[in-house]
Amino acid sequence: VIRNGSIKKKYGIVLFFGVFSIIEILYYLVNKAGIYLVAIFVYKKIVPLLLVLAIVTTRKAIRLDRIVALFKSFALINAVMTIAQYLTNELIWPFTTDSNGNTLFWSINSVDFSHLRPPGCMNSALSSGYISVIWLCLIVFTYKQGKDSHTQRKRLKLYVSAIIAILAILATQTRNIYLVIVFILIYCVLSNIAKNKKSIVLPVFSILSAVVYFVVFVIVLPTINSAMGLFSNMSAIIRVRNWIKLMELIKNESIIQKLMGIMKWQEIAVDSVFSDSLYLD
Repeated sequence: VIRNGSIKKKYGIVLFFGVFSIIEILYYLVNKAGIYLVAIFVYKKIVPLLLVLAIVTTRKAIRLDRIVALFKSFALINAVMTIAQYLTNELIWPFTTDSNGNTLFWSINSVDFSHLRPPGCMNSALSSGYISVIWLCLIVFTYKQGKDSHTQRKRLKLYVSAIIAILAILATQTRNIYLVIVFILIYCVLSNIAKNKKSIVLPVFSILSAVVYFVVFVIVLPTINSAMGLFSNMSAIIRVRNWIKLMELIKNESIIQKLMGIMKWQEIAVDSVFSDSLYLD
């Protein structure tokens, strides 16, 4: 996408997303969900939908250079904030809850870590880490694209940016972020090795990675003795228990309720287990 400099329009995907979101909102209203829950759901679904619709309804292709430039600026601010939070072991935000007392940040004081897991400008270390990962990929891509034409000042700027991004990634103390980096590195290596067989090798690698991740997370981690930090199995055990609880909740419901939700396991509920429309989401 970055190389082409524009976004190809996929009307079918947008149509499905739009219809599905509207049906879900109507479903919530019919079931008399609280207006606060509906408002949060609409914000989560409609805001990205409006962006997609803006792209689709534009006659000309969307140029990405300004979007990428803005993202890089935000990613730098987020990375600096993440590192500062890690070094000070403080959130450095004047507020941590909304007007209803709900926390704005997630898993920042994990029992697996004695140190704060900094969320940067996002709401969790995981989200902050993903921003830094994408930024690092853009930095590497920019470096490779103009490797022979970059000035010394440009190279220095890219090196410094890469160091800040890497430090921010390490500061998140988030296993999934570390795994994403490893996955990307291996993917790039395979892409260079299997130049004529990318259409086979890369999808197979992606599928095998997903299978291995699932096996380790769902089968291996819950069976080992509890450890602290990166090798802790507590997160895996909690999630597996939640999945079991979720399946117990929905196994006797109708197909429509399983697809559209029954206001029991919504992502926006206070004591939620998972997202509302489990399968389609």
